[in-house]
Amino acid sequence: MENNTMLWLIFSMTVIFVVPYVAGQSLENCPSDMRVGAPFPDQGARVRWVEPIPSDGNWDILLRSHTPGDMLDVGISHVTYIFEKSNSPGNRLTCAFRVEVVREDNEPPEIQGCPNDTTHFYEAGPGNVPAYWTEPQATDNSGTTVLTQRSIVAGEPVYIVERRNHRITYTFQDPSENEAFCTFQVRFIPVDTTPPSISHCPYTNIVDVPLDSDGTVVSWDPPQVDDNYGGFTLRIQPEITNNFFPLGVSRLNYTYTDQDGNFDTCTVNVMVNRRDITPPEVTFCPEEFVYGTRPGQEYVYVDWYTPEAEDDSEVVYLDQRSHRPGAYRVDEFPLHVTYTFNDPARNEALCSFTVKAVPDDEPPTIFGCPSEDVVVSVPEGSNVANVTWGEPQARDDTTIEQVILSHYPGDEFGIGNTTVEYVFEDTAGNVAVCSFVVMVTYGNAVSGGESSSIAIVIIICVTLVVIAVASLIAFVTCRRRRRSTPLLDPNLPIPPGLTNESYSSLTNVPRRPLPSIREPPAGAPSPNPAKSETPADEGYIQPILSQ
Repeated sequence: MENNTMLWLIFSMTVIFVVPYVAGQSLENCPSDMRVGAPFPDQGARVRWVEPIPSDGNWDILLRSHTPGDMLDVGISHVTYIFEKSNSPGNRLTCAFRVEVVREDNEPPEIQGCPNDTTHFYEAGPGNVPAYWTEPQATDNSGTTVLTQRSIVAGEPVYIVERRNHRITYTFQDPSENEAFCTFQVRFIPVDTTPPSISHCPYTNIVDVPLDSDGTVVSWDPPQVDDNYGGFTLRIQPEITNNFFPLGVSRLNYTYTDQDGNFDTCTVNVMVNRRDITPPEVTFCPEEFVYGTRPGQEYVYVDWYTPEAEDDSEVVYLDQRSHRPGAYRVDEFPLHVTYTFNDPARNEALCSFTVKAVPDDEPPTIFGCPSEDVVVSVPEGSNVANVTWGEPQARDDTTIEQVILSHYPGDEFGIGNTTVEYVFEDTAGNVAVCSFVVMVTYGNAVSGGESSSIAIVIIICVTLVVIAVASLIAFVTCRRRRRSTPLLDPNLPIPPGLTNESYSSLTNVPRRPLPSIREPPAGAPSPNPAKSETPADEGYIQPILSQ
């Protein structure tokens, strides 16, 4: 019987050294921790192990807490060996390990309340549904059981496959790892009482059409539908041809019906109204402006032609503008300028452009400046002649601020030599000059009789063509690119950094007129009553009448 309770173990060696330590000495065969079973209901077990032995044999054993074959109680026992060097008192080696005695239990837990096979009815549709039953319990002779596994938890959602049995297993385990199982089956049968679910129903669709229209084609995203059991049918009443809806209110019913006759309806209302939906047309919008600056300059004076717009209603309102021509600090650039136009129906059109300020110390580049004197002859007795020429042009990295002419093509010139000058100035004050001489003489300017007259006629014709082309280019350039001298109001406060004389010289330079914003006729409706009371200098709101 004693042999039946003995457990011989093969274990690995663990050596624990205790200082002081002598180099070259070691303790062999120190057992590792071990676990030993005791038959239930014994309170202990005899445990054997191989005792540790020092390597050289010159050690005395001072302490042996247990001997192989001792009866150890259930629980943990600490076994300790202490050896001392025979010829060196105080030089010791120690071996310590643990022995855990546990009861051996071969009886599995006993299960109570394992459910029988059952049927569960649920609302139809794939997915997860909860199923309920009374969960089983278990007891064990050790007094402790653990539920280690269950395939489905009662009351938690279960992924359902229609009319299929689900095998459910509970596993219980005691401290000795003896297991007991409870297994039963649940059959799920669907019942459908839920209509299709409709989401994103486009209940109201309001569409505006032009004033001369009798209807329009209207489209929308159809409702989103889901059903718990899968299939459904759709019926739309009344039927609409090509989705064309007349003026007024039309009503459509989307009816969705599932396989069990459950249904739901989405009603869509379509309202078609006549209204002015055409925004104003911007007929003139400036392009980008680039102003030049000099070192140390604090302010830049900018100006541009006012954008223009037209509308079918013949009334356009300048509702807002983000900036006005005038003086701006250099660090405020670039300016992103936006003009907003509205018609009486509040349709909106935008004009946007950018105004930049960059360092510039180079004068404009002139091209087309006459390289030879312009010579014209007049008959005896005449004192003046109308002289024309092809006008020079200039380009610059910034913008040509102004062009000063001493004479215009077609002006009258007296007998003799007259110097004609074109002075081009950019926004940074850099100047370039084109200069040539107009010579008016008596007689033919060239010899050769009739051939000279023909040559003069040809020159005049070519000159007229050049003038016409140059005038067209100048007109387009002025309207789209060029600007006049800045419009400065002499009544405004003088900006910082300017003297009375310098500011007055800027305000008194002759300039070409800019398009103005005209007042609306009497009785014209205000597009924005909340803004109509704002002073023009504050809100920039002025009405414009189209031509």
